[in-house]
Amino acid sequence: MDEPGKMVTRANQLSYPVSYGDPNTDTHGLPAIMSPEGAQLYFVDPNEQSPHWDREFVSNDEAAQNSWIETIDHIAVTMDHEQLLQATLLHKALFNLNPTSPLNVLDPSGLVRSQVFESTERSVAFTINSTGARRTVASQTLEKYAGSGVNHIAFRTKNIFDIAEHMQELSVEIMDVTDNYYDDIS
Repeated sequence: MDEPGKMVTRANQLSYPVSYGDPNTDTHGLPAIMSPEGAQLYFVDPNEQSPHWDREFVSNDEAAQNSWIETIDHIAVTMDHEQLLQATLLHKALFNLNPTSPLNVLDPSGLVRSQVFESTERSVAFTINSTGARRTVASQTLEKYAGSGVNHIAFRTKNIFDIAEHMQELSVEIMDVTDNYYDDIS
């Protein structure tokens, strides 16, 4: 990803309205654009050591030492099928992410199109799920949460069983797996 100044210039060239929040409130004056599904996307300089990070994140050395999660593999969002075209332009033209071949994922109530956009070095990846079928899990998610949003965050770990046990101990809500799920994917 480019530095924020270049991203703002490119956003303006592509006619994405850039907004700047009030640095004394919750936005810290960071430049942002609105994504097709309505999320605010902030342009942040990773080298900036601004006090606004101190307000957002609190260091917890114990948590870091006991972490079973190595990194985030990808972030998946669900959106209307019509928004997918706008999101494709956004991810390719503004963020310079490369699309992989789209995948049709089977849902008992229809097909869900899954499209991954990733950086050249594969350190950043977003998955966009969309469908025209109204009874799929993707459509139900859109309806339940009144629009798009993060569907899931996939983590990379060395031992999935240890992290699953730890999440259960923490009472983390886990998505139910249907009785026939493993039969369907075999």
